[in-house]
Amino acid sequence: MSNYSRYTFAIIIFITFILTGFIYFFATSRDNIQDDNAIYIKMAESPNLYYLQPYPFRNRILTPVIVYLLPMEINLGFQIVTFISLNLTALILFFLMKNMGLSSVSSFLMVIIYLFSYGSIHSLSNPFLSDPLTYLFLSLLFYLFLKGTSELVLSICLFAGTLNRETTLFLIPSSYYYLSKKSSRLSPVLRTFLVWIIPIIGFLYLNFVPNNDIQQNFNNTMLLIPQIIRDHITKNALFEVYSTFGATWILFILNINKSMNRLIRPNIIFIIFILSQLVFATDEGRMLSFLFPLVIPTAAYEFERTLQRFKNKYWRIIILIALLFAEIGSQINWKWVIIPERYLRYFLVILSTIIVLIIAFINRIEITKASNIQKQIKIT
Repeated sequence: MSNYSRYTFAIIIFITFILTGFIYFFATSRDNIQDDNAIYIKMAESPNLYYLQPYPFRNRILTPVIVYLLPMEINLGFQIVTFISLNLTALILFFLMKNMGLSSVSSFLMVIIYLFSYGSIHSLSNPFLSDPLTYLFLSLLFYLFLKGTSELVLSICLFAGTLNRETTLFLIPSSYYYLSKKSSRLSPVLRTFLVWIIPIIGFLYLNFVPNNDIQQNFNNTMLLIPQIIRDHITKNALFEVYSTFGATWILFILNINKSMNRLIRPNIIFIIFILSQLVFATDEGRMLSFLFPLVIPTAAYEFERTLQRFKNKYWRIIILIALLFAEIGSQINWKWVIIPERYLRYFLVILSTIIVLIIAFINRIEITKASNIQKQIKIT
C-alpha cells in the first residue's frame, strides 16, 4: 500500500468514526426499539438453535455468531459490530468511487452523505440487526466486481454475505455480467455456477435443514401482503421512501447516464429485486437502503460537475458545502431524535431539496454555456 493510500485510509477511518460517534450519541436514540432485534439477540445467545427462528431470520446467522464469539455482553457486541461495519462500509465505498474515476473530494463528500442516510441512521438507532454487516458485504462485493478479483475471493465473500442476509443472493445476475467481462477458458455460466454453489448450499441448508414449518411461515407472509400494500401508500411511508436518500435520489436520476455501463446496466436485476421487497416489507427505508452502492456513487457525479464548472476557488467551496448539507438535510427522517418536531423535519427536507435542485440547475446552465462555446469555436 502506497503512502497516499495509507494516509487516505487513516484519515477516512478517523473522520467516519467521529461522525458515526456523533450520530450515535447526539442524533439517534435506542429507546423503544421495536424491530426484529429480539430475534437476533436470541440467535446470538444460542446460535446452534437458529433453526427455531422464523423465516427469513434463520439464515441470517453470521452477525449473531460474531456477537456470540465476542468476549463481551451481547448488547455491547451488537453495537460494536454495527459501529465497525458502518465505518468499514464508508471506507470501501470511498475506494469504490475512486475506482470509478471520481475525485477524492467527491468520493469523500458522498461518504459523509452515506453516513447520514437512512440505512446508517437506522442501524445506529437499532444496532441489533444484520443490516450493517450486509452493507459492508454489498460495498465490498461491488468493489470486487469493478476491480475484477479472483473467483475464489468472490465466492468466499458471497458465502459470508449470504450467511448474513439473503439479499446477497440478488447479486447472482450481477456476478454473471461481471464474470463474463473477464477472459477465461471456462464459460461465464460455469464460472458463475462455481462461484455461487457454496453460498447457495449454505443458504439452503440453513433454511431447510432441519425443517421448521417454512411453508407455514411463507403462507403467513402471503396473507399479510394486502395489509402491507395498504401501509405503503400512507403519507408517512412515502416520506420514508424519499428520505432513504433524500435529494440524492434526484441526483442519482440526473447522473444515471454517467454510471450506466459500469454500475446500473450490470445490476438492473439487482435493483428490481430490491424494489420487489417493498411488496413484502413494511420498513421501506431499510429495504431501499441496500441500493446505496449504486445510488451514492452515481449521485457523486454531481460533485464532479460542481468541481469542474466553478473555477473560482471560493465559490466552489461554498457550493460544495451547500450541496453537502442540503443533501444531508433532505435525508432527515423520523429516526433523527435531534430534530423531534415532525413538521420541522418536513420543512427542512423540502428546503434542502430545493437547494439541491437549484445547484443542479446551475451546474447544467454552466455545462450548456460551455458546450455552446465549444460549438462556436468549431464553427469558426
